[in-house]
Amino acid sequence: MRIENHFNNFIKAEGIWKDQRLTYASLIFFGLLIYLPFIGNVHLFDWDEINFAESAREMILTGDYSQVQINFKAFWEKPPLFIWLQALSFKIFGINEWAARFPNVLVGCFTLCVFYKIGKGSISRQFSLIWIFLYAGSILPHFYFRSGIIDPLFNLFIFLSVIPLAQFDVFRARPTIMKFFAGGIFCGLAVLTKGPVAILVLGLTWLVVSILTRSAKWWNWKILLAYFLGVFLIAGAWFAYEIFVHGFWFVEEFITYQIRLFRTEDAGHGGPWFYHPLVLLLGCFPLSILALPLLFAKVKKGSTNMEVWMQGLFWVHLILFTIVKTKIVHYSSLCYLPMSFLAAKYLWQLFQEQKSVPKSINIAFLAIGSIWTLLFLLLPIVGMNVDGIMPYVQDKFARANLGADVIWPWYTLLPGFILLGLMIYTLSKSRPKRILFLSGGMIVILQLVLSLFVGRIEAYSQNSLVEFYKERASKKDYVHAAGFKSYGQYFYTNRQEDYDTKANFDSLLVSNTLDKDLYFVVRNYQLKDMKNINFATRLYEKNGFVFFKRPAVVNN
Repeated sequence: MRIENHFNNFIKAEGIWKDQRLTYASLIFFGLLIYLPFIGNVHLFDWDEINFAESAREMILTGDYSQVQINFKAFWEKPPLFIWLQALSFKIFGINEWAARFPNVLVGCFTLCVFYKIGKGSISRQFSLIWIFLYAGSILPHFYFRSGIIDPLFNLFIFLSVIPLAQFDVFRARPTIMKFFAGGIFCGLAVLTKGPVAILVLGLTWLVVSILTRSAKWWNWKILLAYFLGVFLIAGAWFAYEIFVHGFWFVEEFITYQIRLFRTEDAGHGGPWFYHPLVLLLGCFPLSILALPLLFAKVKKGSTNMEVWMQGLFWVHLILFTIVKTKIVHYSSLCYLPMSFLAAKYLWQLFQEQKSVPKSINIAFLAIGSIWTLLFLLLPIVGMNVDGIMPYVQDKFARANLGADVIWPWYTLLPGFILLGLMIYTLSKSRPKRILFLSGGMIVILQLVLSLFVGRIEAYSQNSLVEFYKERASKKDYVHAAGFKSYGQYFYTNRQEDYDTKANFDSLLVSNTLDKDLYFVVRNYQLKDMKNINFATRLYEKNGFVFFKRPAVVNN
């Protein structure tokens, strides 16, 4: 109880937050403290983490910083902004996992500062701190700042592009045209991070909020012009340079890919319509539960506050990527930010009105919290008893994955038991401050999960593959992933030149003039479909991957 009171007093404290420079320095230190540990402990994950890191590595090798590349060929799926940040990090810290993920640690620190600035200005200092703790202690929002993917930066820029519109009449003094111009700048930076979808999300949110509130005041020509100039200045400059240097083909391919991503399932990443709602409900625990009442709150005529814009941004992005055929977890990650605002607003209202947490919210907490508690407990238990579940696993590749030599000590049960204790404590009394205490406890649990679970999970999924790639680093061999998509053979072999084994693999396998050794890997269930496999020597099989070598053949 004493710890809970100290925690509550910290949130309410006014005096310690008066020095703004000290406040922001403290938030940055807090962000580094919770996001920086263990980020280099595991290999980068295929595909996205390795994909972006490899593009940054190739930027450094080629000196071409305007165009994103993979295997030293133009890669039109993503613009370059996040890749630039990774390349800068590689320049400073070396080419490694830690440096690849470090940019998002800084994005996380900056996001917490943004929450404080916006929360304090629009509602109160207490609200901003509640917002920060809820976000830092929720599962997927926390982990994404410790990853090497593009989305955290993209999400922050889109959020910042919406804020001038959302604050139109929150402050007594309306935002100036320069603030709307800044909103356009942030939208342009979002385009440079992930593509034109940024303009689509902002435009649809703008339209939907105007319709819901029956207000057209945001469509003032000065505001529209300020946004247009901001977007054009940033995004237009890159597109214009690419057209000038490389011609229209790159821009055409880039836009074609964005359209295809919406219309088709990319690389088999499909899913049911409820995929993203389920991801958000489970993955953003505990803030997802608190956001529900305000997410479904009716918009009143004439409402023009932050709450309505956060509702609009959430639903536009969720519906948009529910329609999109490709289903990948982080595609709905922009929803985390408006959802967190609404969750913090709901909890703050409970504090202000001195109300207990409603029974329906407690039931939802119990349901979702129980799922995560069971998961954190069952994962180590299953790991300790893999032999017992093997008879029930029918998939050949999965069975081989589970055969990895992974030890799960007793202390890997700690995250589950700590969460169980926190859930019992939180739900024993319907007090809002106990939910806030749960978020603080989740920060500790997530540190344990990252240090105890992720490396062991990687040992099942890809460690043997990555280690094979690393053995071939800088040895000037051909290295190829046969029958499945991987970016690891570029990054972890430290490839120095362009050679397209994907297009030429079959001919390389049977070639009578192979100028260097060909190493390749196949998943165990794909062996039966491999042609001319007898031309290669089988090296070994490990955790579902089968490794081969075709020696060089030189005709004199």
